[in-house]
Amino acid sequence: MIKSITIQKGCRGQFTNKLYIRGGNPRTFEFTDGVNIITGRNGSGKSVLLKIIKTLCGIGKDYTHAVMARPMDISKEFFSGEGYYTFPEYIKKNLDKKGYPEANLDWDGSFVHYLTPERFNPKNLWDIFNSPKLGGQELLGMGEVMLQFMDNRSAGEGGIYLLGKLLNLTQKYPAPIKNMNDVWRKADNIFHEWLNSMPKDGKPTLLIDELDDRLDLDNQKGYWDYITHLTKAWQVIVVSHSYFAFKLKNVNHIPLNRTYFNKIKNI
Repeated sequence: MIKSITIQKGCRGQFTNKLYIRGGNPRTFEFTDGVNIITGRNGSGKSVLLKIIKTLCGIGKDYTHAVMARPMDISKEFFSGEGYYTFPEYIKKNLDKKGYPEANLDWDGSFVHYLTPERFNPKNLWDIFNSPKLGGQELLGMGEVMLQFMDNRSAGEGGIYLLGKLLNLTQKYPAPIKNMNDVWRKADNIFHEWLNSMPKDGKPTLLIDELDDRLDLDNQKGYWDYITHLTKAWQVIVVSHSYFAFKLKNVNHIPLNRTYFNKIKNI
């Protein structure tokens, strides 16, 4: 489970002063083990906040879980033989490269999935579900099935179908690589050494970035009913503009702009 994130210092660019105020005090966002909804205007930093969290959890480009065996990503100088970054160093390198501010994550090391609308794009579904770089073996066998559904359905309908699979996703990190050359195995071991330092004693987490943005209104209601259902098995941290996100009670609302949040609630 992810308990909180504190933004220590930042820079302009992808961040706005809604999320980090230059010269101000650190800003902490706290999460419950149920539904946590991040709301705010366009450009207020909702998706960036989610990306900082997933980066601090070691998740790379694969959406599902950590970078693991990707030596080019954690190598100091891959072709010069200077070795690899430790995983905390790799995470800091990623934050710096993307212009994200320094942040501290209170996280118990439990499994984390990062879900974004791009994974529902028919153009890249094949790559996501079948790439050997993807650590999520539990998804590999679904690739062709998912593509068939996406061929026959709109983006919104395909998203609804895939959401129904979330309860069946793995809640464990993959085992270390065995049958791989020493270069890849070393990178994988670095990840697992870091992972094994985590207590891993809490609820797994789904980070969800606006999967409902293409859904019609009745499917949005179904989506949010299902999000609350997911909390039987998952902590959910979700970004949304949906009317239903503002309407829900007994959830943890995280408004990046309180004035905007209150205005929409009044509407």
